[in-house]
Amino acid sequence: MDFHNSTQPGDYGSVSDTTRYGLLAWAGITLTLSFISNTMILLAIYNQALRLDKLSIVLITHIAVSDIGYSLSAIHPTLASLIWNGWPYNTISCYVFHYLQIMNYMAGNMLICALHISKLTTLIHPLRVISRTKKQGYLIASIIWTLVAILPLSQLIVDGTDVSYQPVIFRCVYAFTNPIWDKVFPPLVVILGVTPNVVVVITTVTLLILAKKITG
Repeated sequence: MDFHNSTQPGDYGSVSDTTRYGLLAWAGITLTLSFISNTMILLAIYNQALRLDKLSIVLITHIAVSDIGYSLSAIHPTLASLIWNGWPYNTISCYVFHYLQIMNYMAGNMLICALHISKLTTLIHPLRVISRTKKQGYLIASIIWTLVAILPLSQLIVDGTDVSYQPVIFRCVYAFTNPIWDKVFPPLVVILGVTPNVVVVITTVTLLILAKKITG
């Protein structure tokens, strides 16, 4: 475990003061906006202010939770590291923040993907919206959270301590030093990272085309 600059303030390697101050502003604003916006979404759902089908409501709830989780496990440590001039927490925290940020980031992407598919199917088969239930939403969300646990669990199994604090990006990351990652990592990235983003793009384009046809 490498805690470069964890107790030595003022040394940022190749990062200039201008870049550091810019990152401080970005991290602070992003963290604040994330909490405010996602809290408003959750409150709106709690007060039943969103008029959407039950499945979409569940997915949006989990998206908000994953976004808050990512802010706490990725943006918050970055902000704290920028303020402290190094890693301000202990070794366990470095591991925990790393594994949580992976799960929350990938879960957010896959949940957004599921929501886009839900919107597309709603537009194609509008009458089926009535039959959608919260139970279906929870099932989809559970499957997604289980899938995104594959990468962090794989990292823990291969070498759970292969995590280090990187001062250039101000957060803890996995090093992937074991040769097994040369074969395992690419397909995992394609399945869990690239595929959801491609599906989001395709469904968005399809939604725009269908919406244009409907409106004439």
